[in-house]
Amino acid sequence: VPLDVASKSIELIKLAQQLILHGNINAISDAGSAAALASAALTSAGLNVRINTPGLKDRAIAAKLVMEIDKLESQAADLQAQIQEQLYQRGGLTSE
Repeated sequence: VPLDVASKSIELIKLAQQLILHGNINAISDAGSAAALASAALTSAGLNVRINTPGLKDRAIAAKLVMEIDKLESQAADLQAQIQEQLYQRGGLTSE
């Protein structure tokens, strides 16, 4: 179940990114917030995977689960970096 949550979180982040790129300019901060919340859900799912895998007897399955969550977390981090840049560019945001 946690890996499914993580996978669905990636889908949500991608949908939020599409809203940032193509949606109403006045709502892109809301889409950025949605992406951040989806990332938080993914982080929570990753913690759940990591707390449970040491208890698995099949170490190969445990390693595979950790590899899968690592991949999803990396993908989310890449998407979040893109989203941050897109928010600043499209929304005219400044870091000052």
